[in-house]
Amino acid sequence: MRPRLLTVAAIGAALVGAIASACAAGAPSARRGPSAGGGRPNVLLVTMDDLQWDSLGATGCSLSDITPNLDRFASEGLRFHNAFVNVAVCQPSREAFLTGRFPHRSGALGFLPIADGIPTLPGELSRNGYLVGAINKLAHMQPSDAFGWDFAHDRVGNRPERYYALSREFIEQAHAARRPFFLNANITDPHRPFSLDIDALRERIGDAGVEELRGREHAEYVFTEASRYITADEVEVPGFLTDLQPVRNELAGYFTGVHRGDESVGEILRALDESGERENTLVLFLSDHGMPFPFSKSNCYPGSVRTPLIVRWPGTTDAGAVDTTHFISGVDLVPTILEAVGLAPLIDLDGRSFVRALAGESQPELDAAFTFYNISFSGDELPMRGVLAGRYCYIYNGWNLAADEYRCNLTTSSTWRAMLRASSTNAHAEERVGVYAHRPLEELFDCVSDPDALVNLADRPEFASTRAELRARVSRMMRATDDPLLSRYMGAISATVPELDD
Repeated sequence: MRPRLLTVAAIGAALVGAIASACAAGAPSARRGPSAGGGRPNVLLVTMDDLQWDSLGATGCSLSDITPNLDRFASEGLRFHNAFVNVAVCQPSREAFLTGRFPHRSGALGFLPIADGIPTLPGELSRNGYLVGAINKLAHMQPSDAFGWDFAHDRVGNRPERYYALSREFIEQAHAARRPFFLNANITDPHRPFSLDIDALRERIGDAGVEELRGREHAEYVFTEASRYITADEVEVPGFLTDLQPVRNELAGYFTGVHRGDESVGEILRALDESGERENTLVLFLSDHGMPFPFSKSNCYPGSVRTPLIVRWPGTTDAGAVDTTHFISGVDLVPTILEAVGLAPLIDLDGRSFVRALAGESQPELDAAFTFYNISFSGDELPMRGVLAGRYCYIYNGWNLAADEYRCNLTTSSTWRAMLRASSTNAHAEERVGVYAHRPLEELFDCVSDPDALVNLADRPEFASTRAELRARVSRMMRATDDPLLSRYMGAISATVPELDD
């Protein structure tokens, strides 16, 4: 039997009867009204690429009207303040969403398909009568046969009207088939390359520079128009980056994508409303990880893995509520959605259902989230493990035992190059560059007083008990899930931590 973090797997078939009894008694999964799908609720899972958790107005972004659609959606649903993805890079994060398993237990350590025989959420819903569809990111949900999409459209681009048209088309197909639906709509914005204000860009780099851009790979994203272009003067530079003009220029492109991505969310929700299925649809929104900048994406820092999870479930969630108690993880989506629609749980999951939390009840077992990093997009092994619990984030940088310095595709960005250039004259840039490239084996941050993770507390005596407690949690998780990194972790740390042997 697996320990508490695998509660859904541990209770297995016994939960089937419990769900049935709860539904009969009027539990949240039984509150859905009639639909063309025969009574089961529909599920709409919407994601945005590379969206920092606090880039929404509802989560504190200072830019005026940056996300009006998501802010309205948050006012209609329940927002989780402590929600985290398991991996801060695209493919393994999304595959964790749809398998309910940590990367080393699904086979998706990096940009890799899940292993043979691993069940998936869309596959299970399809077997139980759902029409299942996906918009975008199909290459990050592999092998395609394991996901079993009935409706699949990739490379949709950054045009909100395309998300509306495809969402409407899919829902109409579900109506025609008289089946409930599961739609995973994945919005590319604000992923790199950022869309740019070409007129403003031409003033900076000239006509020749603009034409050179047109010849680059993925240039269609750069030249896709936006209804609003955020300027470099408008943005607020996060504390983990240095305030330099090239950094501001890139942040302007990022926030332009945030605003247009919000428009795409609005168009997807408009298609749902027009279908008449709003009251019978569980809608979940989150990002796959943090912003594509150093210290965020492809790391285990709080800003890397925190996600703006918002859930609207008519008849269950309270409008405008904010949950600050429970810690929700990406692998929790599968057991939650299956319980919500009244289906038996998949066995041997790493996630836990948070259906009771959606209804405003307490779930004390939802008290921590585990994070991972294994293999970069370029194939480099950069193993990290982390846990977030209470107000603290603990990170084990296993890669620094073998690598001279940390490298990923973000170290080729304009932001990183600008910080490198400035590091010889700018104290903040020097400190940030040094930390990013050369990290200690362990890091510990107070996420409340230090949300940008600037002050490492791991070696401070007054935080020794906190570090020991979080080390032990990571160790227990690794043992329980047969993590291949366990022996390296124990070898590096356990000699000074007796409680790891408990």
